[in-house]
Amino acid sequence: MNATCIDEGTYACTARNFLNKENSTLTQHVYVWCPPQIDDWHPYPNMKYAKLGDNLTFDLTVWADPQPEFTWFKAEWWNHWLPTPIPSDRQNNSKLTTSLKIQNVRPSDFGNYTVMVKNSLGTLNSTFSLQSQGPPQPPFDLRIVNLASTTVTLDWFIGYNYFEDSQIFAIQYSYQGLPFQSIAYTVYYSNQSLYHVNYTVSYLSPSTQYFFRVYSYNRYGNSDYSNTVQFVTYGAKPWLSPSLDTKMIAAISVAGGLTIAVFVVLSIWWIRRRRSYKSFK
Repeated sequence: MNATCIDEGTYACTARNFLNKENSTLTQHVYVWCPPQIDDWHPYPNMKYAKLGDNLTFDLTVWADPQPEFTWFKAEWWNHWLPTPIPSDRQNNSKLTTSLKIQNVRPSDFGNYTVMVKNSLGTLNSTFSLQSQGPPQPPFDLRIVNLASTTVTLDWFIGYNYFEDSQIFAIQYSYQGLPFQSIAYTVYYSNQSLYHVNYTVSYLSPSTQYFFRVYSYNRYGNSDYSNTVQFVTYGAKPWLSPSLDTKMIAAISVAGGLTIAVFVVLSIWWIRRRRSYKSFK
C-alpha cells in the first residue's frame, strides 16, 4: 500500500466468531511521514475582495508530518517586488493550520501573498490575492486657482481609486440658497501621471456668490464630497473695488471744478486787460 498524508490516523480492527460473546477490537495509530500538501477537506478561497478599513483573514490547512513551519510573504514595491516576510504578530499558526490577519485594510495591503509551508520532507507554496473593490475615496484639497467675472478654475487632488482604470468627477455648485446641482463632469484615467485635476467652469454670473464641491464615482459607487469652497465672481470692472470707484469719481469732480474756476478767472483777467488797453489809447 502506498500510504499518503491523508492515510494517517487511528485505525481499529474488530473481530468476532461464534465463540466470542463480545467483539474483540484492536486499535493502532498509523503515522505517515509526508511533505506538506493542501487539505482538500478544508477548501479555502485564495482570492478575497475588500474595501479600505475592512478586516479579514486568509486561512490554510495542510497535511504534513513532521509538523511543518509556516511563513507568510508579500511582494512589496519598496523591496523591488521581492517576497518580504510578514511579522509574526499578524499570523496565527496551529499544528496544521495557518491564518494571516489583515486589519483596517490600507492601500498597501492589496496585492499577492504567499505562505511557505515547510518540513524536513518538502516545501509547499500557496498564493493568496487581496483585490480592491469599492467606490473611490473622496477628492480633497479643492481650491480656486483663477477667478474672473464669469469663470472659475478649480483644482483638487484625486482620492484612492482601488486600481480602477478610471473615475469620473462631478462638479457641483450652489448659489442664492438653491440646492447643489451638478454642472460639469470630467474623466480621470489612472494611467495619467497626475495626482490632481484642473477644471474651468464657464458661464457664471458676475458679482454672484457661489459654493462649489466635487465628488467622484466608479463602477462600485460614489465617493463622499470634497471640501466646499465659496467665492464671489468679479463684476464688470473686476480690477476696481466699489470704494475705489467712489474715490475716482470724487477726484474727477474736484478736478473738473478746479478747471472751470481757472477758466473763469482767466476770462475775467483778459476782459479787464482789454478794457484797460482801450482806455490808455
